Amino acid sequence: MIQKLKNTYYFDKKNNNIFFSGSEKNVSLSVRNFQKMDGIKVSDYFSVMDNPVAPIYLWTTHYWNKLQLSGGCYWKKCRFCDTSLDYIKNNSQDTIKNILSNICRLIKFSNSRYFHFTDEATPPALLQKLSNELINSNLKISYYTNIRFDKPFANRGFAEQLSSSGCICLTGGLETLTNETLKKINKGFSIESAVKAMKTLSESGILLHAYLMYGIPGQTENDLIDFLEIARQIYNAGIMRTAYLHRFALTFHSSYYADAKIENLNFSKKKNPFANNDIKYRDHFSGIYDRYSKPLQTAIYNFNRGTGLDITVAKWFDFKTPKPRILKNYIQDTLYES
Repeated sequence: MIQKLKNTYYFDKKNNNIFFSGSEKNVSLSVRNFQKMDGIKVSDYFSVMDNPVAPIYLWTTHYWNKLQLSGGCYWKKCRFCDTSLDYIKNNSQDTIKNILSNICRLIKFSNSRYFHFTDEATPPALLQKLSNELINSNLKISYYTNIRFDKPFANRGFAEQLSSSGCICLTGGLETLTNETLKKINKGFSIESAVKAMKTLSESGILLHAYLMYGIPGQTENDLIDFLEIARQIYNAGIMRTAYLHRFALTFHSSYYADAKIENLNFSKKKNPFANNDIKYRDHFSGIYDRYSKPLQTAIYNFNRGTGLDITVAKWFDFKTPKPRILKNYIQDTLYES
């Protein structure tokens, strides 16, 4: 049976060797259901609060049932992402009937009505169908999931339906915030359309958490200062509660790795003895990213706590930086333009 596993390395004791099984077809979500955990006593586990800031607090303060609504990503074009891997590029969706059945089974198992839908990017159309069914069937749950901040989420009726169905939090990648670098990574939306979707969602009572990234190959000092200024304005507008900032990581299965020569990326000769999917590299701007790293992290840390939003972004740096090219009311004007 072990030879029928999908894309799995396994150790064969008899032959004292490692083998790879990758010939099996994907199992449909509609028959995969959820991971059975019979025998586990949920009541024996206690909550661990690792951060007092919502929505991060939510993730560790309750027992969350884990359930996948859709596999892969419906966009699958971001250049930094491992879009060549099977679990990203092969997008599939479960049926609403099966999802509702699994939700009920998990509630019975855990006695918890908190759900984390573990999708890479939950399709808006699927969320719309699910939220509608949850409301019509009067099935009371609280849930959060990961999305792309695409235009459908700017629809007021849709956002309010999500909130009414039990959606309390949404997470998603805003990444670089400036349109120039969003185009470089092929994110598929502009910052203007993204913040409009965020405004509608947040005004409907849904907490928003974003993933931010800096150090995109070719990102300049001006880009980084503009990035931080846009972040400050988004926080100030009250449409994003928290964010997690990390430095760009070059991975083996991304198109950035495939285009390494074009991007002038120089690889380190050091190899990891275990895995090398995360590639160590340097480029012409790496020194800039090293220098800007701590101030950027410090600023976002404070923004998450609602502090430092009224000071100029230059104050976070102990060295001279370019002035932001972004207008002071850029985000506010974007949110309220007709």
